[in-house]
Amino acid sequence: NCSRPVARGCPIAVAAGTQTLTLAVGPALLGPGVLVGDLSLGAAWVVNRSNEIYQWDGNRFIARSGTALDIGAGSDVWIIGTDNQIYRRGPKEWTPLGGSGVRISAGAEGTAWVVNQRGEIFRWESDGFRRVGGAAIDIGANATGDAWMIGTRGGGRGFRRGAVPR
Repeated sequence: NCSRPVARGCPIAVAAGTQTLTLAVGPALLGPGVLVGDLSLGAAWVVNRSNEIYQWDGNRFIARSGTALDIGAGSDVWIIGTDNQIYRRGPKEWTPLGGSGVRISAGAEGTAWVVNQRGEIFRWESDGFRRVGGAAIDIGANATGDAWMIGTRGGGRGFRRGAVPR
C-alpha cells in the first residue's frame, strides 16, 4: 500500500529546495524500508532496512559509517544507533551523547528531539537532554523550532518554539 509514508516497494519523494529527489525503494542501492531524515542544506540522510546510513551528495548516495534505527538532520545530524544510544555526527564520525531512544528528529539551531523506549520526550539543549512533558511514540521537528508528536493514545500535539514546556 503506497499511501503509507515508508511502505515497502514504494518510491519516496524528498523535497530538496526546489528539487525533488526520488529514492527508489526496492532492489535499488538503499533497499526496502528506507527511513528518510530531514534535509540540511539540500542533503538527504537515509537509513535503510539493513540499518546502513547514506547521505545524498547531490549526485548519488554515499555510505557513511555506523548503523542506525532512526535519523534526523538539520544543522546537525543525529541518529539512534542500533544499540539504541543517541549520537550526533562530528566532522567524520558519530559522537555518543548519552541517553537512549527509539525515535529522533532534528530541530532548530543544533537541537534534537528524542522519544525513548518508555515514550518519554527529551530535547537537546546545548549540553544535554532535558525531559519535556507528555508521552509519544514518534516526534518530528523543523528548523523554526516547532516539534510535533504522535501521542501514545494516537493523538497529536505540537510544541511551538517559544512555548516548549520545561
